[in-house]
Amino acid sequence: MMRTEHFAVRGIPGGTDGERPNVTTAIRCHHTGERAGAGLAPPPAVGAHREEIPHDWLD
Repeated sequence: MMRTEHFAVRGIPGGTDGERPNVTTAIRCHHTGERAGAGLAPPPAVGAHREEIPHDWLD
């Protein structure tokens, strides 16, 4: 659905080609014109923090 021209023209999917896109919002900041959420880092891969999270919670 995010690959449709409707979203692409509006710049809603963020990120670079070949990555899973971040979804930005249609809301723009008045003074900069940038979309809220634009430029965010992509989410971590599934299981990327499998070891770190339990250790942080259990310590």
